Amino acid sequence: MKLKLPIGAFCQSCASALRRTEDLGTNKQGKRVHNYCRCCYRDGRFVEPNLTTEDMILRVTTELRLAGMIEMVVVNEVTALISNLDRWRSSRSEKSTQDLDIRIEARDHR
Repeated sequence: MKLKLPIGAFCQSCASALRRTEDLGTNKQGKRVHNYCRCCYRDGRFVEPNLTTEDMILRVTTELRLAGMIEMVVVNEVTALISNLDRWRSSRSEKSTQDLDIRIEARDHR
């Protein structure tokens, strides 16, 4: 199964679709920003500033699986997608996708 980006604008941290005004994050003045969602960015800062690229990849992959949007873990595609979003582009890691596969499988067996 091939993952596709949402049609239209999407969060540059988690790749969530930004379809409605209330989906948008906010700057320090409370005005809506068009590049991050409200779950990732509020009041001009990231909600979880210490989150890593790997953390986001695991989170997105897990959410897709729980939502039944993918039957099998598509870690390589999620890794490529998340790693190329603005927030994560400069912090690419050398972690292997095999390590991410293992962490995801361990989480599923809890």
